[in-house]
Order: sequence, then C-alpha cells, then structure tokens
Amino acid sequence: MDDKGGWLKITYYDEDGADVSERFRLHTPAQRTAFEQLFIRPHTARRACRCAG
Repeated sequence: MDDKGGWLKITYYDEDGADVSERFRLHTPAQRTAFEQLFIRPHTARRACRCAG
C-alpha cells in the first residue's frame, strides 16, 4: 500500500530462487482491464502443443 492505495503484487520465482514482481492496482475499471489484458489473458491462453507422435 502507498499514498495511492493498495495494489496486488505478483511474484514469480525461478528454480534458482531469483524473483521478479509485477504490481497491479484494481480500483478502477481501466486498472482491472489492464490487469486482465496483461496478466489473466496470457496466463489462461491455450498454448499449442507440439507433441512428438
């Protein structure tokens, strides 16, 4: 939380323990739309399977 209010912090960790974070505010419709486009959609998109067969 800061002077503009609260935010959602998402932290990613790799196998070596290094981390990177993203922060999103979710107070306005525009902020929620940005969160959906930048986080939700990429993490729920179907990925093409390149299976040997």
